[in-house]
Amino acid sequence: MSAGRPALHRLAQRLGILDAYRNVEGHDRWTSDATREALAAAMGHDAGSEAAAAAALARLDREDAERILEPVLVWREWPEGSPTLDVRLAPLAGARDYRIELHLEDGTVEHASGQLPEADAAGHAFLPLPQRPPPGYHDLRLVVDAPGGERSARQRLVMAPRDVRPPEDVL
Repeated sequence: MSAGRPALHRLAQRLGILDAYRNVEGHDRWTSDATREALAAAMGHDAGSEAAAAAALARLDREDAERILEPVLVWREWPEGSPTLDVRLAPLAGARDYRIELHLEDGTVEHASGQLPEADAAGHAFLPLPQRPPPGYHDLRLVVDAPGGERSARQRLVMAPRDVRPPEDVL
């Protein structure tokens, strides 16, 4: 880690920017601080100075603390299982009632509602979906009546098929 840019290096690591990689010819290529800055900027984060990189890290920490749902859930279809909505309850302190909208890939919208259960040891609650979605790309919207007003969050649900058959088997 560069002694002069520790916040930049922490930000780059947080954003998934590698310190080095091995190219196709087998040579190690090290990531420069200028490349880290450019990649962070391409991802929407100012890292032009240590203060800016530290501020970007602090903003990411706040966003993580306030996040109710992860942005994407990939679920592999199984006959006996169905995905649930993993809700972080800490940002929803005092909230009770919720509504879920499941927007299926075919345009159908399914609804569910209820009261938030108690959190597990990790501070999460798992809510049932309105229906078991078929394989495809679907969108979930959670709306919670919280003290101070309504809170909402969205999640993309990727329902992967259990197995994939070769085209000749289905044509």
